[in-house]
Amino acid sequence: MQEIELVKDGSNTELTSNIELSSLEDVISTMIDFYQAVFVHPDHWLTKQERKFFVACVMISNLKLKYTSSRAKRIFKEVFNLKRQSDVRGYLGDLEQKGILTSNVRTKDIEIHEFFKFDLTAQKLRLEVTLNYENGSIRGYNSGNQGN
Repeated sequence: MQEIELVKDGSNTELTSNIELSSLEDVISTMIDFYQAVFVHPDHWLTKQERKFFVACVMISNLKLKYTSSRAKRIFKEVFNLKRQSDVRGYLGDLEQKGILTSNVRTKDIEIHEFFKFDLTAQKLRLEVTLNYENGSIRGYNSGNQGN
C-alpha cells in the first residue's frame, strides 16, 4: 500500500505521498488518472487505446515535434504500437472531441492541456491540488445527528 503522510494544521489537512514510477509512460499515465478523476466526467474518460495514444501525444507535444515527423512516428510506434499512420488523424479527432487536446492539420502540431506540460527530462514532478469546501457542506454533517 502507498504510504501517505497526514498533517493537520487547525482546520486544514494536508496529505502527501511520494510515488515511485519506473518509466516516463508510467508518470504520464498516473497524471492521466489524476486528471480524469478530478477534472473529467466519467463519460469522457479515455479508453485503454486512447490513453496509450495520449501518452505518446504528451511526449510529442512536450518535445515540440510535428506529429508527422519521423521521431513522432517512432514514439507512436513504441508507446502506442501504431500500425498505420492513417490512424493518427482518427485518434487525434477522438481526443479532440473529448477535449483533452487540439491538433492543427496545417502545422501538424499537437496542443495539450497545461496540466500535461512538463520537462520530460525532470527526475521529479510535483503535483499540488487544493480542494476547498465550506465546513459542514456535506448533507447531514454537523446537523446534530452524528452517531445516530
